[in-house]
Amino acid sequence: MSGNKSFKSCILAVILGGILTPVLSFAQDQTPPYNPYTANFFKVFDSFIPVFLILAFLYAVVTIFRIRAENKIRQQLIDKGTPDDTLKQMLMNGNQRIRLETLKWGLIIGFTGIGLCICQYFSFGYITFSIIFISISIALLIFYFISQKPK
Repeated sequence: MSGNKSFKSCILAVILGGILTPVLSFAQDQTPPYNPYTANFFKVFDSFIPVFLILAFLYAVVTIFRIRAENKIRQQLIDKGTPDDTLKQMLMNGNQRIRLETLKWGLIIGFTGIGLCICQYFSFGYITFSIIFISISIALLIFYFISQKPK
């Protein structure tokens, strides 16, 4: 049951990402002032877009197959008559892991977006990569402190 819920949320995320990405990327009509130092720099990102889309699609497919395989194994354990305590512990660990994984990627994507917004607003040039990496590092530190919180 929980695998079906995460499968639905995964599909929802892919659909919303596909709808919102073009809308948000063309939301602002303002063109930044011409800066000769950054004029050709952002052309580097043009080649990353197809690679990122392919990797995102492959990750979604692998995640779907992994969730289905885990659910199949759980169903087989239930059919074999595994004790209820063991099953409860396994199911709780799986749900907690999925929650933490979702939190981690949400923080990474959110802080990467914040870093890109900062870079777009201030037009840093080559420091852009540093700002993005720093924002991802902050996201991972926040995730670490949240995941280490005593339960």
